[in-house]
Amino acid sequence: KGNRIIMFIKGDATFSSPEKVEMQNVLGKVVAVEKNGRKKRLDTKFYQIKGLLFAGTSPFSQWTYPFLSKIKKYFNN
Repeated sequence: KGNRIIMFIKGDATFSSPEKVEMQNVLGKVVAVEKNGRKKRLDTKFYQIKGLLFAGTSPFSQWTYPFLSKIKKYFNN
């Protein structure tokens, strides 16, 4: 709409529609996550592509999330 930038935000495990937020209302963004002393940078090409894939499958998340969670558990064991 004009010169306004609108972002769509959505939580990880919610099955509702994404919420529209104007860019001026965004306080910041997560660029890294640290867990058990290990840091993962989220602003790399790998995680940008991964984010796009998750966003693309988002409308189907109520089916894909449980399936992909089981696959992740299998490979982490």
